[in-house]
Amino acid sequence: MKQNPKVLIVGQGLAGTVLAHKLLQKHVKVSIIDQGHEGISSALAAGVINPVTGRRIVKSWMMDEILPVAKQYYTQVEAELGLKLWYELPSVRLFTDIGMSNNWGVRMKNEGYEKYLDFMSDQEIAKFPVKTNFGAGIIHHSARANISLMIASFRKKWLQEGILVEDKFNHQEFEKTTDLVSYQGTSYDKIIFCEGWAAQNNPLFHDLPFQVTKGEVLILRIPNMPEKKIIKKKVALVPLGNSIFWAGATNNWDFEDTEPSQEGENWLKSEIESITNSPYEILAHHAAIRPTVRHRRPLIGFPNTIEANATKPQIGIFNGFGTKGTSLVPYWADRWIENLLNARELSQDVAV
Repeated sequence: MKQNPKVLIVGQGLAGTVLAHKLLQKHVKVSIIDQGHEGISSALAAGVINPVTGRRIVKSWMMDEILPVAKQYYTQVEAELGLKLWYELPSVRLFTDIGMSNNWGVRMKNEGYEKYLDFMSDQEIAKFPVKTNFGAGIIHHSARANISLMIASFRKKWLQEGILVEDKFNHQEFEKTTDLVSYQGTSYDKIIFCEGWAAQNNPLFHDLPFQVTKGEVLILRIPNMPEKKIIKKKVALVPLGNSIFWAGATNNWDFEDTEPSQEGENWLKSEIESITNSPYEILAHHAAIRPTVRHRRPLIGFPNTIEANATKPQIGIFNGFGTKGTSLVPYWADRWIENLLNARELSQDVAV
């Protein structure tokens, strides 16, 4: 890419925000177009980074590499914006049967897991109003990043600076040839789409393996629940401060709309009540669509199926981070910017 390239980013969710911010730090001329945050998963996400997940107790993909990058990035943005964004929050994993407890002990002895996993003592468990007949484990180095606050803060800043325009991207005003891309009459070196789940309806990316899901969450007030740890069973209770907790999420692959449902609320309440007898108050019920893909890896690069990319990469995508976007996006934004600016090869795990 030339020394002072012009880049248009379409979408200002988590992926678009981090990519734009990091490009601006490299003195790239960035413009952003975004129609708003209603219904996007970034606006509702708890922003949890969990090193070990699932009933099989498996370390998240590339966690040893991405966790330090994520922590460094969010704490750096804290200082830049003057906001509190990063919270170290160990996770309490409630065991559902003796087999899970046994498997936890075995996994603790596996190479690479020792710094993340431990058992929680009965005395520690007793400090939390939780239900468990089989004990609990503790996951160290989990955290929460307040990505919704970060995104909203950058949005306000970039609107004031004229970097961001609130509008819907109109494909009728987008021109592409073998050596030019332009939007509404302005030429750019690159146009990068960070549209979240809406990318599945983008005609440029109709052949990419999107498989989006609907997630629903409840925002609760739980006065008796300590706020220094995340509590996890099938759903997570994530402390947001002042006795407020994020509770979620559902995972619905077959949905007809983007609205919160009674079915989703009932399921969440049932799972919350399997965790605690503590009284709670529902403050809000939200739903959003996640930009997940079938192979569970992000989609990054300049698809060669797009004619305008035949001679040089011009139309790109940075998407598909799903539920692990908070941890993955800072790392992969760095890797792709190295590819864009310095022609360093992008991993085939993510390259489209």
